[in-house]
Formats: sequence, C-alpha cells, structure tokens
Amino acid sequence: MKPVPDESTICRFRQRLIDCGLHEQLLICSTFNSEARGYIVKRTTLVDATLIPIQPQTARTRKPPAPGQA
Repeated sequence: MKPVPDESTICRFRQRLIDCGLHEQLLICSTFNSEARGYIVKRTTLVDATLIPIQPQTARTRKPPAPGQA
C-alpha cells in the first residue's frame, strides 16, 4: 500500500497548482471525466476531500420544520 501524503504536502501541491494557474484546468478536466462516467456535476469546489455518495436532497424534498420546532 502506498503512503498517503501528509496535509502540508497536499497544501503545497495545491498552492503550486494555483501559482501556475493550473487549478481551474484541473477542475475542468476532473468535471469532464466525472460526467463522462455518468456522474452529474452541477457545482464544483476544489477541496482536499474524498467523494462520498449521498442521497439526493433538494429544497423540494425537504419538509419544513413544524411551527415552534425551527
């Protein structure tokens, strides 16, 4: 198993991408590849994280809180 880079390594790498102007291109390529595999990408944000599947939830499917429970 390959070792996982520590936080400072990831932060330095991300900053170098930004300094070189490559962070937007990386995000565009990542979005394109995700969509090519059938994922629907509506909004993207580049963060140090792992993609985790969730149940779709929209304002229409959420029930408002009962009066007095907000």
